[in-house]
Amino acid sequence: MNKCNSCFFNDNLCKSSRFASDVSFPARTVIFDEGTALKGIYCVQEGVCKISKLSENGKELIIQLLGRGTLLGIRSVVNDEKTNLKAVSISPMQACFLPIEKVRKAIQESGAFTSYLVQTMASHLKDADNRIVTMGQHQAHERLATLLLYLKDTFGTNNRGEINVHLKRSEMASFIGTATESMIRTFKKFEQSGMVTSKGRAIRILNEERLYNIANGIEHSVL
Repeated sequence: MNKCNSCFFNDNLCKSSRFASDVSFPARTVIFDEGTALKGIYCVQEGVCKISKLSENGKELIIQLLGRGTLLGIRSVVNDEKTNLKAVSISPMQACFLPIEKVRKAIQESGAFTSYLVQTMASHLKDADNRIVTMGQHQAHERLATLLLYLKDTFGTNNRGEINVHLKRSEMASFIGTATESMIRTFKKFEQSGMVTSKGRAIRILNEERLYNIANGIEHSVL
């Protein structure tokens, strides 16, 4: 049985029917790859995963970071097509797996479930729209500041004040659409300016106000 108390399925489906199963993934595990015919969808209970796509030259492009209470694979299941994206766990993950036949039955029989899926997909589209605007109109240092604030707001911090998701520098660069070397230089400037500090992949924000100002083009003194 699903032990997740943070999403739609617990109260509306999983609690009343025994079709969901718990699955776990160690950190840096491929959950599904591009071109996979999925057998169901996953609802994340704990942990974070990245959704990415390979460009024509083989470079990874990170599309989304998904955490607790979010769904993996829903678009491919609804459209009955192979996935065109890859999902990899960033941290150890616990998820609830819902088989495709049960998902389709729920879509046919439950208006509330269908509404939940529509809202979920609409939210993903909104996030994609926002990223397109950010990538097209903001400079690299603004995008990095936006990413750091997004990570803190979305995934929170631990008791040491460190952001709860640990990304490689190459992943941060991929997410904001810049070269790794450029991202590292900009991040170093953020550190030297006293806005952030890091230990390995663990990042702590020291001056959220300045990051906000940089993200919104109000401050440029870091350059």
